[in-house]
Amino acid sequence: MPLTPDAGILPRKFHGVYFVMFNGAERVLCLADYAALQDLGARHKMTEDFLEVFRAFRPEIEKRASAKFDAGDRDANGNVVLIGTDLDF
Repeated sequence: MPLTPDAGILPRKFHGVYFVMFNGAERVLCLADYAALQDLGARHKMTEDFLEVFRAFRPEIEKRASAKFDAGDRDANGNVVLIGTDLDF
């Protein structure tokens, strides 16, 4: 079942951007990795401001988080973590 997004985010420099999505009533914590966001911005000739990059590509990032969740790819705490290969677009 695809995850549905929530509007809130929690930026953490050197970690990335934490955001919440929902699997029905279950909250799923997701993380777009800091370095992956910087690399994504560089590929698109954008600023290195990881938060600006996240906001610009949020729908695609959420889509990829949902796909990882659907594939069962969660960390030991049940979170979905997006790294460089996940944000290679």
